[in-house]
Amino acid sequence: MNYLVSQIVNFITEQDVISDESDVQDFYRYGIEISISSLLNIVLVVIAGILIHHIIESIVFLTLFILIRSFTGGYHADTYFRCNLLMCTTFILTALANSIFSNKFSLLIIIVLICVTELIVSVLGPIENKNKPKEILIKIN
Repeated sequence: MNYLVSQIVNFITEQDVISDESDVQDFYRYGIEISISSLLNIVLVVIAGILIHHIIESIVFLTLFILIRSFTGGYHADTYFRCNLLMCTTFILTALANSIFSNKFSLLIIIVLICVTELIVSVLGPIENKNKPKEILIKIN
């Protein structure tokens, strides 16, 4: 990841898109790193959805996951590999749970479970993390 980001930053610096000041370089380096990581997470979940024949579920999962995480914060893995692995594992377990339980519960029970989950998230969120302090999460909301 560092090599790829460095190559991109060097290229856009050489093209005079950004200045060669270290503050500017660090700013763009961080933005590019986060963008690549996020895009990789999305692509991996969609590929996992295709492989396990749950493409629609992968898109719904990503939409809801991204919305919830942007407002509530949460866990941040130490490395990009762990982040990608955790994201894919979470999706696969969610899709598996959906396959197992979707035919076992009525729509009313599912709605009640969604409401309870939303209540828990509303009460406990936002969750502070060293990478995203609570003050930033509150300003976003």
